[in-house]
Amino acid sequence: MLRQNEEILKQSIKETKSNSLPFLQLNTGYTFMRNQSEAGFVFLNRQNGINASLIAGWTIFNGGRNNKLIKEREINLLNQKYESEQSLQFINSQVTVQTKTYLLSQQMMQLEKQNLKDAFELYQISVERYKTGKSNFIETLEMQRRHEDAQMRYANALYNAKIAETELLKVSGDLVK
Repeated sequence: MLRQNEEILKQSIKETKSNSLPFLQLNTGYTFMRNQSEAGFVFLNRQNGINASLIAGWTIFNGGRNNKLIKEREINLLNQKYESEQSLQFINSQVTVQTKTYLLSQQMMQLEKQNLKDAFELYQISVERYKTGKSNFIETLEMQRRHEDAQMRYANALYNAKIAETELLKVSGDLVK
């Protein structure tokens, strides 16, 4: 859209520059007239015909308005180019940030998945130790709480990974496709 605005401004400059060039104007017309009178010398008068004119002209001086318009539109074009470049840099930076966030969230998800497996194994070991009498009930409950915390962190990591993926798709423009 920004590039299209630049093209529109370029065409606007060309249009303004064309005001300094000579021009031709062609006018044409067709006339048909019919008068009918009941009294008088002429009972019926009818005229028809084609007329045309060609005008050539060239604006020699218009108070410098044309030059002012050209300079104004060139400044607008330059501003549009700067805005386009700035927007492009912003979009690129957002894509870079969101890509890194996505990759980091994927790593966190994998780590939390491994942590969940380890917490489950520790919980199972704690239950077996409790059954054999080598551990007390509080230690088993603590391992169960750690396992539940690991489950919660893994669910949060999955959620954060999906949010990061959605944001990356949104910034890159692939979400709408």
